[in-house]
Amino acid sequence: MSSLEKYVEKVKKETEGFSDIEKLRYVYWNLGSKFAFDLDFSFGNSKTRKQIYDHSRSEDDLNRCLENNTAICKSIAYIFSYVMKELGVNIESVIDEEDFRKCPHSYNVLITEDGKKYRFDLQEDMRNIKAQLRTQYFGIPIEDEEQELISRAELDQIDKKQGHISEKSYYTDEYLELIKMHLPMFEDFGQKVQFVLENSEAYTNPEMGYADRKWRMEDLIGNENKDGLLFSKEEKYKINMIDCYREIDGKKNYELCIVVNVKGGKDIYLFSDETNSFRKMTLEEFAEQIENGLVNLQGIQGLKQVLKSRKQQPDER
Repeated sequence: MSSLEKYVEKVKKETEGFSDIEKLRYVYWNLGSKFAFDLDFSFGNSKTRKQIYDHSRSEDDLNRCLENNTAICKSIAYIFSYVMKELGVNIESVIDEEDFRKCPHSYNVLITEDGKKYRFDLQEDMRNIKAQLRTQYFGIPIEDEEQELISRAELDQIDKKQGHISEKSYYTDEYLELIKMHLPMFEDFGQKVQFVLENSEAYTNPEMGYADRKWRMEDLIGNENKDGLLFSKEEKYKINMIDCYREIDGKKNYELCIVVNVKGGKDIYLFSDETNSFRKMTLEEFAEQIENGLVNLQGIQGLKQVLKSRKQQPDER
């Protein structure tokens, strides 16, 4: 029996007696908590990415996804569709017609008996599930925004029934609002960022994969096109995310670095999987990490000069 067949048999037993919407929610949350985005795709060249994308619906790839718990949008959408059909819920995997990249985004569409269409985008919700936030892409109306598939209150009840939340362990959205409430008290931008990052472990699940963690931080910080949940577009220009890795036994282990431009220099934060938190350090301390095997994929202003200086003056350290 293949890994996909085993998974289907498992969830069939676990969802016995569930309604269709309860089955959809159970599998959506379960897969979202299991999968991490495939970093070979994230950091691969165009040829590698296209090769992974083109084979992402093959039987071997789908079984590999469930064995390694890594996947890309296309395989995630197909697995979700396959499993739900085995559970008696007809949901399709589709390619985004407005995405003109070589490897366009894939998601799922449910068409109800009365012809209404709803979008399920598990790749986009994986980071929310792992952070125990309310999902944002579960059953989103495609044509009529007012025709919701399920109300927020009803979905909350399903999540309680299935054990995703409880009275003691509720959604962490409320905790995020508490952080936001405290931000106006910080006049110094560096202190504001430090407060956010030092409290980020409350909504950063230690099981969260690198890509999900990075996307989650992008949600908070924002990008060139929109404000973040905690910072404005203008503030975002003072914050840069740097992809780093250490090679251990021939495998690249990625670490997220955040560089903050502050008065008088830069504050650097490096995420640690061991502590599930960001460690603040100086540019000099970050240079020491580079000397000890850390590799940064994007440039950091001033780093080359510090490394050169350290190399010229080894005896002074």
